[in-house]
Amino acid sequence: MKHGTLILFFTFPLAVFIAIASYAGIFLPSTYARETLSYATQGIGQDAVNLFFIVPVLLISGWMTYSGNKMARYIYGGTIIYIAYTYIIYAVGVHFNSLFLAYCAILGLSVYATIVLFATTDANPIKDMYDEKAPVRTVGIFFLFMAVLFSSLWLREIIPALMAGGVPKSIEGTGLLVNPVHVLDLSIFLPGLVVAAILLFKKHALGFILAPMLLVFCVLMGVALWGMVVALVVNGVSEDMTVAWVFAGIAAISTTFLVMFLTHMHVGKEPGKVLHASLNVTLNLR
Repeated sequence: MKHGTLILFFTFPLAVFIAIASYAGIFLPSTYARETLSYATQGIGQDAVNLFFIVPVLLISGWMTYSGNKMARYIYGGTIIYIAYTYIIYAVGVHFNSLFLAYCAILGLSVYATIVLFATTDANPIKDMYDEKAPVRTVGIFFLFMAVLFSSLWLREIIPALMAGGVPKSIEGTGLLVNPVHVLDLSIFLPGLVVAAILLFKKHALGFILAPMLLVFCVLMGVALWGMVVALVVNGVSEDMTVAWVFAGIAAISTTFLVMFLTHMHVGKEPGKVLHASLNVTLNLR
């Protein structure tokens, strides 16, 4: 089976399962019946983003990656990393419901799609495609800033709970053992940002693969978090839109850095053409 065919092998089932799970989360009250009102509302908000934004991005970037578009490969990579991150939370952070097997299928497909994508990507030629004006240091500093920002936010909640012998406020009354976001961010994602920043500073080939994918992840996660907060406000659970605009700002900044980074990627003798072919489609979805 060719590499491109493998991409489609994962992409279409992923899109179908995400569409089913998201539709059920939005329109079937039984999906989040065991969650708190706030938690359920956030789930509906993220499901709406997944259904109407993530699925189209997944399908378009997957098809363009299959067709050999190098820029789309980054967008696809960041998208499946977002999906894997998100559905770890669905699989272990949502009470058992009728969608449990769908959550497991999405998580498994996205993890193996990520493995296949990295296994079939040759880092050194990609590094050579960038010119000297690529904003390597700027993106690296942005990653460090994000790592410090969110580590500080989570530790401000975790450390007082540890000292008091209690639990963080974010899981009080939810029935959860721990906050899966804390687990993923502190053990995997935020250290990953630091590692990517270091690789960029050293101009290591792997950094040129991770950087655009992580920027895509930040864009998608910013949109998803914005959707969660908007859902809280629309449903009367919260009245504060401030956090929504913060997440929208993170998505906008990440998009700007992504465009800046990929603008300096030259494919063959005609730089920028593949960038415009892939980014224009994705950005028009926003």
